[in-house]
Amino acid sequence: MPDGLEILEFSDGQIERRSQNGTVEVSFPDGSVRILESDGIEKWTLPDGTLIQILTNGEKILTLPNGQREIHTNTHKRREYPDGTVKLIYLDGTQETRYSNGRIRLKDKDVLLILLLKQCCQIQYHVSKILKDVGFGALGGAMFFYPNDNDSNSQFLHTHKFGIAASSWDHNWDRRDPKSLVKPMKIDNESNQNLYNKQLISKTAKAVRHIILIRHGQYNIEAKTDIDGILTDLGWYL
Repeated sequence: MPDGLEILEFSDGQIERRSQNGTVEVSFPDGSVRILESDGIEKWTLPDGTLIQILTNGEKILTLPNGQREIHTNTHKRREYPDGTVKLIYLDGTQETRYSNGRIRLKDKDVLLILLLKQCCQIQYHVSKILKDVGFGALGGAMFFYPNDNDSNSQFLHTHKFGIAASSWDHNWDRRDPKSLVKPMKIDNESNQNLYNKQLISKTAKAVRHIILIRHGQYNIEAKTDIDGILTDLGWYL
């Protein structure tokens, strides 16, 4: 061809076009089209409308006719759904689902739920509201955000991977530690020490408190898949 285009036609109906810039386009009898660009990027168009792009670093991007996209990398597989939901599957089998409303769900390789979050401020609101309704005030906010430093799970699972921070246990989480209720004083003699000890005793709680956390929720019972079997919007506020 005058522009340097070379066209090869095969007996099985396959047609190959080679451009002068190095791009090669192959049309197959079933309607599939493969384009190999000069920079090494490979693109496929399948008969059902699926688009496949293979990058030079080995990553693969699939775009399905319904708008769903899948991105395959050497560390994880990412699925992007038309409703804004994003699901990531890591090499160790861990699954992370990010919903369009800000909710996050993590599962381990055995598909066990290890973390379910919405947004921190919303979670704090829900927990505090529940406890307030049953007479515990804002106690839940402190309890929720301070894991026990003696627990091997004092950091949320996969903190390094998902960027979810955790704090060390605050022994004065309810602000009832006697030392925080007694005004500091200079202790330079036995009399002052005795006075300070007496004040500590007077501020020490005598009763045993039982804290009962009750979680109610409404789930999507019409879900067809495990991904959709989540709390409804109403369930978050119950």
